[in-house]
Amino acid sequence: MSRSSELRIALVTDVHYADIEPEENCFYRESLAKLTEAAAVLEERRPHLAVSLGDLIDSPPTPGVEGELAQLRAIDGVFKTIAPRQAYALGNHCVAGLSKEAYLETVGQGSSHFSLDLHGWRLVFLDGCFRADGVAYDTGNFHWTDTDIPASQRAWLRADLAESDLPAVVFCHQRLDTAAPAEHRAASAEELRAILAASGRVKAVFMGHSHENKLVTIQGIPYATLSAMVEGSGAASGGYSLLTLSEDGAFRLEGFRRHAEHPLAR
Repeated sequence: MSRSSELRIALVTDVHYADIEPEENCFYRESLAKLTEAAAVLEERRPHLAVSLGDLIDSPPTPGVEGELAQLRAIDGVFKTIAPRQAYALGNHCVAGLSKEAYLETVGQGSSHFSLDLHGWRLVFLDGCFRADGVAYDTGNFHWTDTDIPASQRAWLRADLAESDLPAVVFCHQRLDTAAPAEHRAASAEELRAILAASGRVKAVFMGHSHENKLVTIQGIPYATLSAMVEGSGAASGGYSLLTLSEDGAFRLEGFRRHAEHPLAR
């Protein structure tokens, strides 16, 4: 199959860029260099789309909206060099100091959950930055362990998958699989998995949030969690991937650095 008939998507997650001291094996400042390397490697493979699976930033040394926006602009400037088009799944740290509106306006995305059709695939982006009571995360009005995808978005997801006959891939920051620790998993994960399985069209789900490489297959759907870029010091501790989707509904994952250790990339 020719490259022109494939859809190539660059994947990064949990970059957590901030100008702060390392803590618990998170080396926040180093994420800028790690993402710069990822951009150089991935750009050569000519991806059509670059996807951030959430937590592109962390808390700045000087709290406040201006500090958050400054570091978001810095790291997003590098991210935007990877591909001509970008898509962002919201992570809890994305809105710890910003509203969803401010974050999305800064990166240039119109909605926090949406789908788009490219090269014969439907790409679905979910927003798990809601509390279990349905209230949206907004400038830190939440605890990160209280996470869900609300009923209105679940209804939208069901309808969105039903309206197309294209194969689909789903992207979400929070985990939806059964192996995820409770604090990393959306409260309605079981219902969400039922929606995805019932559609008969979802080929894979890609997630971040728990900073680990993980693969769980549920009802024939691979749920892949990708390791965090922020974890560990030095270039070798970074991680990024190229997801290639073929017209026949197949996909493959090429991993770099720590993403090369992912079960899907082996």
